[in-house]
Amino acid sequence: MTNVRLKEVATKATKTDFYNQFFTAARITSIIGYFGQLISALTEFHLFFSALGGVYQSNITIKTFFAALGGLLAIYIFEYLGVRIYLVRIIRQLTNRDFQGSERKILFVFNLIFVVALCGANLVSSYLGQKMTFTNKINVRTTDKTHGLEIEKTTKIEALTTQYNKQLQELTTQYNNDKNDIKKRYDSDIKELKNSRWTYRDNETKYNSYTAQIDSKLKAKTTDLSNLKTQLINDKEQLKNVLTSQKNDISKAFNNRINDISKVEHSKINLIATVQEYTLPILIIFILLSWFAIVYNEIFVKGSGQRIEIKEVEKRPVLISVLLLGIYEKIYQMFYYITARIVGTKKYQFGSIKQDVVKYDLSKIHIKKQSKQPVKIAAIRQIGYNRNNQNANNDNDIVNISNVAKTNDLSDLKPNNVQRYTVNVEAKETVNKRHCKNCNKVFEFKHWNARYCSDVCRIKNWEQRTGKKLKKKQRK
Repeated sequence: MTNVRLKEVATKATKTDFYNQFFTAARITSIIGYFGQLISALTEFHLFFSALGGVYQSNITIKTFFAALGGLLAIYIFEYLGVRIYLVRIIRQLTNRDFQGSERKILFVFNLIFVVALCGANLVSSYLGQKMTFTNKINVRTTDKTHGLEIEKTTKIEALTTQYNKQLQELTTQYNNDKNDIKKRYDSDIKELKNSRWTYRDNETKYNSYTAQIDSKLKAKTTDLSNLKTQLINDKEQLKNVLTSQKNDISKAFNNRINDISKVEHSKINLIATVQEYTLPILIIFILLSWFAIVYNEIFVKGSGQRIEIKEVEKRPVLISVLLLGIYEKIYQMFYYITARIVGTKKYQFGSIKQDVVKYDLSKIHIKKQSKQPVKIAAIRQIGYNRNNQNANNDNDIVNISNVAKTNDLSDLKPNNVQRYTVNVEAKETVNKRHCKNCNKVFEFKHWNARYCSDVCRIKNWEQRTGKKLKKKQRK
């Protein structure tokens, strides 16, 4: 069994001078391009693998398995479809200036959209994957002493946080008290001014004077409340800065003690940070080089006078699959042979797939029993009617072949003569006898396509198949 697939194949170069001058560079550029796609694929796989909840460990779980499938799917979409399919089509069409016809132009626009989307996603996903490459990397070796120091550090930081929250609450309480005092003082003065203004409502000059005083009090009240709130914000910010500074000092002191106890080499941590910082531009450069390699290759093919042709390539299966298929066929034939020997061919209706094989094997068995010399006999051919719809006739064919072997010695005939002789004998022995498709009764037929012994059986069979009653029309 073979599976036929299509493959792009470059024809032989017509411009040999150009080809000989650049073929080495084209190969090196292609290798660099594949290397760039490889490191890009690794970062993409890491991004989607981590995003889907995958964990790098020896035990494979269902969650990790599906996360790995997601990463491989991302590689297939971005690296194969995006770079090796759509980008190649765009560059090839631009290089060959293949823009004749509206259909080609429309497809070029669609391919360009796909290229921009997939290659852009390729670049962004590789960037994010590289940023996540060294995340959560732990180089600190936890011991009992360092664990105790971690607990002590956490306790002190929590104490500072509690003190900060207490001071913050005190500031808020003081602010609320001061704000209420300001409101009470100004509200009392404003109320007295409003009452005095009411007594002089008939005197316009004094009424306006009290109004101006009330506005002045309201403005002063707003200013004092604003200043009080600003003071509260500044006090909170100062308090927060003090807390942050104290927490940083505690963390720094305890981290130094933890590093001294666990004997951590800071040079390793610095090396990892350096790798993470400086491999990003290298990654981007190699991704761009992988795209450039495709452009280079298409220009090289065009300059060499080569054409890209689509050819059918047979994808041959692995040898182990051929071996398994052969074993399956042998076991299949063995069980059919055993079944035919036990129940007989007239009691067991074989499927259409293995009928020829079983008939041929059984015919050889009968011939070996009846003849001392090996007899060459050809496989049975179809004669005049559809053998697949007549299983009972298959049994008659086997018996007729055996009868031929009993009465005729065919060992000296050639294969073609054997086949012709067998067909003639079969025609003489079985051409006028057949089983009725309805009642299974043996009858002699005059036409090769006759399937029923009478019109009654033919009508009954039609009524059983269709579920209808045949209505006969009277002749006029």
